[in-house]
Amino acid sequence: MLQSGPGTVARVTLADRLKALRKAMQLTQEQLAERSGLRRTELPRLEGGSNKGSSLAIRQALADGFGLTLDQINAYLDGLASLQETVDLIKQGGASPGSPMSPFEIAVAYLGDAVSPEAVARVRAWARAQPTALPPRAYGDKLIEVQRELLERLSQLPPATPTGTHVRKKRSS
Repeated sequence: MLQSGPGTVARVTLADRLKALRKAMQLTQEQLAERSGLRRTELPRLEGGSNKGSSLAIRQALADGFGLTLDQINAYLDGLASLQETVDLIKQGGASPGSPMSPFEIAVAYLGDAVSPEAVARVRAWARAQPTALPPRAYGDKLIEVQRELLERLSQLPPATPTGTHVRKKRSS
């Protein structure tokens, strides 16, 4: 926080807001960097006051890291949404009236028919057990991993034999 002197109002910076959100979500700088796709050295710079936090690419990466949309992270970082509102939104999976699809739904929609309903159901159960919402990329990676496991198991099953067919032996004369 910046303070100009006695009797002045403290100004909360973007760096302060980012650090507060990361800590509220109980993430280390390294964990958030991994989830967002940023370099590990980038978050200390952002939390130290680097002006790169206003870049669209950085904000999109942060949105992905917290499982939010760009509009949602912008609202928080620009002071239009409170820390508690943003934490609650993350814990809900990022979905809101302005954002009809959660990060999980985005991943499922993106992969489409490439994943089976069984894989979607398994990953949905896995996603519910996560302490916070993940970015769509993380859900997509998990969906692909589960789909591969299912296909591997399927390939190890013995070939199916037709049921209800009877083969007659030819009588010898």
